[in-house]
Amino acid sequence: MLAFLSMSLSWLFQVLLFRGFVGICFVLSLANSFLNVLTRLLSGFTLERKSSLCSSKERKSSRGLGL
Repeated sequence: MLAFLSMSLSWLFQVLLFRGFVGICFVLSLANSFLNVLTRLLSGFTLERKSSLCSSKERKSSRGLGL
């Protein structure tokens, strides 16, 4: 009886460990796709700003070259 309980407890622990590992992988994949979508949205917004930032940087670099 004791051997059966220890075997069932070890099996239960292995199942929970495996489910925990799969759950962590699932959560990490969800977080990865969420971050991908977020970076795409942010890059879409920053592309409009980059043109103005690049023009201001070019102006500063041309001033630096003139000095």
